[in-house]
Amino acid sequence: MAELVYTAPAHTQGEARKLRFGVAYNYLDNDRATATDPSRRRYEPHWAETLDHVAWAESIGFDSVWFCEHHFDGLCPSPAVMAAAAAMRTKRVRLSSIVALAPLYHPLRLAEDAAMVSVLSQGRYDLGIGMGYSEKEFAAFGVNMRHRPSLMEDTVDFVRRAWTGEPFTFEGKRFKMPEIAVTPVPADPPRILMGGVSEPAIRRAALIGDGFLSSNNEHVRIYADALKDYGRTGTVIAAQVALIAEDPERAVAELEQYALNYVNTYVERGFVQHSRFEKIQEAVDLDIYRIWDGAKAVSEIVEAVTANPVIEEVVFVASSGPGEPIASTYPRTQYLMDYVVPEIRKRVGSSL
Repeated sequence: MAELVYTAPAHTQGEARKLRFGVAYNYLDNDRATATDPSRRRYEPHWAETLDHVAWAESIGFDSVWFCEHHFDGLCPSPAVMAAAAAMRTKRVRLSSIVALAPLYHPLRLAEDAAMVSVLSQGRYDLGIGMGYSEKEFAAFGVNMRHRPSLMEDTVDFVRRAWTGEPFTFEGKRFKMPEIAVTPVPADPPRILMGGVSEPAIRRAALIGDGFLSSNNEHVRIYADALKDYGRTGTVIAAQVALIAEDPERAVAELEQYALNYVNTYVERGFVQHSRFEKIQEAVDLDIYRIWDGAKAVSEIVEAVTANPVIEEVVFVASSGPGEPIASTYPRTQYLMDYVVPEIRKRVGSSL
């Protein structure tokens, strides 16, 4: 295969572009697979092990770590708190939410929390936000789901003004505030990265965000086309929602229960219209879950990156699903850095 050239997107202004790689930590609750072992159901050791893994991921060369917010089902309820804790354990990696559910926050609180993490991390924090989709979450927070688009727009407008440190009044569609000057003021304000799976949400990210958090490589083209339509520049962080292992067959035999926890969580939330899955292959056949060996992962990611130069970062998930012990993720994460990442870098011809 001829070596492929990774072309920098416009917003780098001609500078050499480096493709970056990160790790996402989705599950901070391992209750589901440990019901018969109550000693493993304590949060304290599991979270401590997660932070150990974050520090180790930085040490082997990953560029970023990400925390995903959801409520009532084992994901991280407060990604800013986890990012702040991770900031104290790391020196180089960027930290971000993937994603914080912006409509569930008052924008002042979100702006202050993000500014605090940015200051504590010496400017290494990005604010990744999304609209959310769980009726249960919105009901619990007393937020009308129909207001999600306007809540997102108000939030983005507000936090940008807040991080300047200048006094301002705010009058959006959902929020109104008297003149305020928000502190702290981060020296390097976080980028606002926006997730979404529908075309309107993706186009909104292109219009008002600094970048797009993609969970499906096929969505990147929609974002790139929207940037052109709006005459804007942006960037993509492309999350690869896949179990990647050197020996996928063995991995499935060992991890199927956790993978089923993952897909059945989406069934329970109503995001996937399907009865509960009994075998993970059923979800794979419907493209709800992906299982790749290294060669397949390299092929898929190289294809996405070369077709969409707007991608600046590729993010892998650490866990196969809720309940997997952190300890069992180390070999797969190491395999990513030993084989998958170097092979991608070689094939896209990046300058890393």
